[in-house]
Amino acid sequence: YVNGDAGGNEAWNNLSDIRLKENIKTISDALEKVKKLRGVKFNWMENSESSKNKFGFIAQEARDIIPEVVDDSGEYMTMQYAPITALLVEAMKQQQEMINQQNEIIADLRTEMDVLRRDNAK
Repeated sequence: YVNGDAGGNEAWNNLSDIRLKENIKTISDALEKVKKLRGVKFNWMENSESSKNKFGFIAQEARDIIPEVVDDSGEYMTMQYAPITALLVEAMKQQQEMINQQNEIIADLRTEMDVLRRDNAK
């Protein structure tokens, strides 16, 4: 299904309307999933696509971590890369929460250190 032009100078649009979705849940353990993924640099083998360096994933590895984006129904496994963006967004949010908590701990420790320094200076 294509909504608009296929290819060319326009970006792809994917259906995303809430009216078409059900059982909506925030991605759980996003950061752990991202940490398990292995991004690779590779070249396509001779006589396929291109010999230029590429970045991507190995579908067989990704299937164990994010099976929602891997299709193994054909001769070769395929992946949808665009949905991984949602995983990355949730992982970044989890990581930012961790950073915020650590910053609070650091601020508390600095305050405690300042109090100790003042007490020792007396």
